Amino acid sequence: MRSRPKIMRAETWRRVEDLFNNTVDLAPDTRAVYLATHCDDKSVRQYVQQLIVQDQDYSGHIRRAIEAEALVLINHSVHPGQTLGAYKITEELQSGGMGTVFLAERADKAYRKQVAIKVLRNRLARNEDIQRFYNERQILADLEHANIARLLDGGTCEDGSPYL
Repeated sequence: MRSRPKIMRAETWRRVEDLFNNTVDLAPDTRAVYLATHCDDKSVRQYVQQLIVQDQDYSGHIRRAIEAEALVLINHSVHPGQTLGAYKITEELQSGGMGTVFLAERADKAYRKQVAIKVLRNRLARNEDIQRFYNERQILADLEHANIARLLDGGTCEDGSPYL
């Protein structure tokens, strides 16, 4: 919260702080009723209302900045039409908290082959997550069984996100 104006007495400022803290999270129509019933001083009520408006303007700016950054983090750098290794991404199949699975097809048309490509979102991943992904990739490379999907390839996207 802002510092107390120099012309306001300390006890008045404490009153403003209390009123602000008790009203800032209320619905707009409820705020006015609360202030009218809990504060007789019109200038204090107006000051609290000004602080609430400033807080909302500032909070809105922060919220928009956070939303924009979150979109950058959650949007992956892989899109349909892009090529990873020998495969061209055709569509997104499923997306989760740490990555996305895409349907892809052989890009060079040497033969027809559809595959699923799993891409880890590197911008959200911790070192442990990346290591776990690499471990998963190695485990799949070591497994060979008719009822288990097998690893065909793996690599790293332009942004550093690993895929398999």
